[in-house]
Amino acid sequence: MKIKPECIQCLIQRGLIEIQKATNDYEKRLKTAIKLTKALSKHLNEKSNPSELGALREKIIKHETGNNDIYKLEKKLSNSIALKILPNLKESIIKLNDEFLKFKKACFYAALANSIEFDIPEHSFLINDLINFLENGKVAIDESEKIYELIKSANKVSLFVDNAGEVIIDKLLADQIKGLGIKLIVAVKAYPIMNDATIEDLKEANLTKISDKILTIKLNCVGFPLSKLPLKIKRELLSSDLIIAKGMAHYEALTEEKLKVPVAYLLTAKCSPVAESLNVKRGEAVIKLFKP
Repeated sequence: MKIKPECIQCLIQRGLIEIQKATNDYEKRLKTAIKLTKALSKHLNEKSNPSELGALREKIIKHETGNNDIYKLEKKLSNSIALKILPNLKESIIKLNDEFLKFKKACFYAALANSIEFDIPEHSFLINDLINFLENGKVAIDESEKIYELIKSANKVSLFVDNAGEVIIDKLLADQIKGLGIKLIVAVKAYPIMNDATIEDLKEANLTKISDKILTIKLNCVGFPLSKLPLKIKRELLSSDLIIAKGMAHYEALTEEKLKVPVAYLLTAKCSPVAESLNVKRGEAVIKLFKP
C-alpha cells in the first residue's frame, strides 16, 4: 500500500506521542522530535510505504531516547484483559456444532481483536472496551469460507501475528487450524516495536506450545516485508500453502510485494487510508483472501 496524506499526519503525531511516553527529559524529547521530522522528510515521497516509514520512526525514537519498549505497560494490560475474556470466547466457539462455523467465529474474533492499538489519530481505543469490539464490531468483508476451503487442502500455514493482547485471541484461530491437522508456523517480532507481540507474548498466549515452529524476525520492521527477511526464513514462509497476516502493517507491507503464496488478511481498518484501500468504513473488520 502506498502512502496517503493522512499517513504523514499519523507518522508525526504518533511519533510525538511515543516520544513523550519514552522519556521525561525535555531536551531529549526535542532532539528526538527534530531528528524524526528531518528523517521522515528525507524519506517521504509518493512511492513511500507507510510500514517502512513507521519502522524508521520507531528506530529513531528508540535510539534517541534509550527506551526500547515504549508500550510495555499497555502490552501487559492488553494480555491481562484478553486472558480474562478468552474462556468466554472459547466457550462460544465450542458451542457451535459445525467445524466451518467454529473456524469462521475464530476468524471474526481474530480480525476484531486487531482493534487493540494505541495512539493512532483516527482510532480511539481503551483496552477495557475490547469485549465490546469483539461482540459488536462489524466484519465488512468475510471471506472466511474461501480461507477455510484453502486451509483444508493445505499442508502448512504460516501465521504472522501482530499486537500483544490480540495474540491471546489469535490462539482460538490457531486451535482451529491445528484441529484440521495442519502444520502451523508462527512468525513474531524478535524485539519490542510499538505494541507488537514478541516471543514472551506468544508464551503467555500458549501459542508456543501448539505451533510446529516459531520464527522470530530479527528486523526493525513494522509488518514483515518478505523481500527483506533472511533467506532461510523467507523460504520457510514462502513454502506455506497460505499466509495469514494479522493487522494493518502486514497489509501495508505485503501488498507491495509480488507473492506466489495466497495471503489471508485479518484486520480492523483503523485509519482512512487502509479503509479506503479495502473499500470499507473505518473501524470495520476485514477477513479477505488475496490469491497470486
